Amino acid sequence: NFSDIFDNIHMVSCSRALQRLLLRPIFGLILIFVILTTVLHYFIEPNEDLPITTEEPTITTEEPWTNNDIYNIPTFDSNTVCDGECNDNDEKFITYLPHSQFNNQRIELENAILLAYYTNRTLIVPPLILGHISAWAPFDKLYDYLSLKLHKDKCSSRGSNAKSTGMHRIPPCDSWTKLNWYEVYNLTAIQKEERIRMMSAPSFKVEWIKETLQIKDDDIKYFKGDTLYNIMVYDDPQSTTALGKYQQRADISDLKSLPQKLIYFNSLFGGSRVLTELEEHQQLRRRILRRFVFIYPNVMSTANKIVAKLGGERSYIGIHVRVSDGPFKRGAQQIVESIMRKLSDFNSTSDEVGLLQSKTCQHDFGPINDKIIYMATDIVNSRETKEYGLLYENFPCIMTLSDFDPLLKDLTSVVNKWDNMNMYKFLLPFVDLIVSAKGGNFIGTSH
Repeated sequence: NFSDIFDNIHMVSCSRALQRLLLRPIFGLILIFVILTTVLHYFIEPNEDLPITTEEPTITTEEPWTNNDIYNIPTFDSNTVCDGECNDNDEKFITYLPHSQFNNQRIELENAILLAYYTNRTLIVPPLILGHISAWAPFDKLYDYLSLKLHKDKCSSRGSNAKSTGMHRIPPCDSWTKLNWYEVYNLTAIQKEERIRMMSAPSFKVEWIKETLQIKDDDIKYFKGDTLYNIMVYDDPQSTTALGKYQQRADISDLKSLPQKLIYFNSLFGGSRVLTELEEHQQLRRRILRRFVFIYPNVMSTANKIVAKLGGERSYIGIHVRVSDGPFKRGAQQIVESIMRKLSDFNSTSDEVGLLQSKTCQHDFGPINDKIIYMATDIVNSRETKEYGLLYENFPCIMTLSDFDPLLKDLTSVVNKWDNMNMYKFLLPFVDLIVSAKGGNFIGTSH
């Protein structure tokens, strides 16, 4: 019985008329998945508030790769070699630098998988970095920053500035961690179903790649770029799609003709960077995205417990309100007002909207529930934060992750095998995401 979770919420009965509010046709399985993946664009936005400084970094000497690293070294199995279509000497590779928060890294991975398929190259998948990570920067600066960052023996303790002089600020050890993408998504299924060759890497460092693949500097083609949106890849050679914010067009044939063993991109971020204009490629992207479902321990099970407590999938409204950082903090009032307008604009009758805007709210969370709002947010104590005042005043039937603390206990014991870091604080945003996405409707923070 979790009724004590809601003791702090002032309550009155909501009319059964709310059950009619915002009713939509039942989503098909594919549409539900699209919501889950699209929500990422709203929930975990690019974090450009951790900029790379303009100061030139101290150039560090590459450290040789050793088998002592507890992050598993990849092996070339049947999913990473040419499978009889070529010999090992003919196999070519592609990789990239990760940056910004989860959503950006997910988009980079999606684009990289498409490029691996288009070019018939093996994708070297760099680690997923959670927590403190830099924004985009030109290749050399981003590479140097991440090379320092991914060494736990070089990171700083909180309050220490000993390692920030003359180089980029090194974050505290407990502010970041990294995961193998195979722990997060079922990439093995994508490999087998689409015959896309992939291998996980403990590092994106050139020295590790050269040693592992037995290649030299001349075997590497860099696409460094001096801007975030430098290259746009066209899958249809007849396409007339405009470049838009991108600077340069690259056709698949251009990339396939490159003789180098390895293509090393800076950023692959961008929803329109790798086009899928051909029907077969559109279908490929959809199949790939269907596999982008969290498999990391306890994330889905915890989210599903909260969803069940809210009445089940599609029985509530999911919203995301981000106001804690950067331009979102500066535009907090406009963001909140926009969310409020959208909540009131679901073709509901004025009576239903009035009921949703009741001054208090009560829910028994039994088999039949009135509609409620689940809010994913980047603020811990949203009810005590002034930016959210208007929302709670007008729509008090709002629940957040903090209302379900007893259901989060399974996350407290999850430890990252790579650095023994407790994963609790890193996993909460994903649970928040999944719960909000499983509502019958979703409203996100505008870009």
